[in-house]
Amino acid sequence: MISTPSVIFQSSKLGDIPCILKELDRALSLFKENEPVGRIYGVSGGALTAMAFGLAMAAKLNPEKWGKAAPAITDFRDFLGKAHGWNIRSFNLNPLYGRSNLKPLRRWLASRLKAYTGRSDWRISDLGIPLYFCTIDRDAIFTMFGPEDANLQCNYQFVHLGPPTDASLLDAVIAALSTLLSTSPNPVNGKWVYDCRPSIVDAGAVVADLEAIDPRPILRTKPYAVIRQWPLNFISSVFIMHSQHERNQALLADYYLDLLRRQKELIQRIQKKQPDFSPGSIAPSAELPTLGHVNLPYVGSTEAATNMRQSVENRVEMMARFNKILNGQLDNFPFSKPA
Repeated sequence: MISTPSVIFQSSKLGDIPCILKELDRALSLFKENEPVGRIYGVSGGALTAMAFGLAMAAKLNPEKWGKAAPAITDFRDFLGKAHGWNIRSFNLNPLYGRSNLKPLRRWLASRLKAYTGRSDWRISDLGIPLYFCTIDRDAIFTMFGPEDANLQCNYQFVHLGPPTDASLLDAVIAALSTLLSTSPNPVNGKWVYDCRPSIVDAGAVVADLEAIDPRPILRTKPYAVIRQWPLNFISSVFIMHSQHERNQALLADYYLDLLRRQKELIQRIQKKQPDFSPGSIAPSAELPTLGHVNLPYVGSTEAATNMRQSVENRVEMMARFNKILNGQLDNFPFSKPA
């Protein structure tokens, strides 16, 4: 394992500004420690911290091109510490895809880039560092934007994640911040993508799997995931359910990463006694149960009437999508084995 850690900024959604301010303070402390950092990931509101940290790192590594961006972390913190709602978002005239958009924030980010470099049309790879902005697409599949890296990919059940693709820096940041339901999505490379939350709250487990070919320690901020103490009713139950999911996913990521760490330590201890040992050298018993997965389509709305109306209106397109998802999933399914 490479000792240089990957850093995940994921403190909160964009609406929880105090959490992002604390994360920016942590990023500044990490930057001042002057320790080497490997890949940098921005999830949800953490995309702003990742951008600021990435700009500061680029200024350190390439002062001729990015030198004026050295105070980026402080600049971002000063802006967010004083910002009002209208400095970040504005209302949509057509609220079909959300009540607001992030055009004011995008204008401020563009102005910062122009102040640092004289232009704002940079791509993420232009920073010269492994910086990745994490989003989800319309099927809630984890989608990263950043410098191309063939080592950053894995299979998750019947879905393939990665590798990342390069994109406009501003497009990727705004998309990563565009919270579902409340904020209109943003196109990146011609594809509509959104904020990871609530699907991906703590990306630690996903990143560990993505980096399995090229593993390294993972440093990550703890996501702010409070259980909503609202009276339970038809409307609030959906949001309460999602808050439970967000808290539980962070706990599961802790558990999963701890299991990975202990497994690696166990393998190292065995290899000291048996240098030729490898985890794949033990043939599994044919009698062991097999764990199989099927990725089933889901009609997105939590409201029954909307489900039925949209299913009828879009039945041809939906059936084509569902057939594509289901095609081939059961071809090699081990029905003859215990499950």
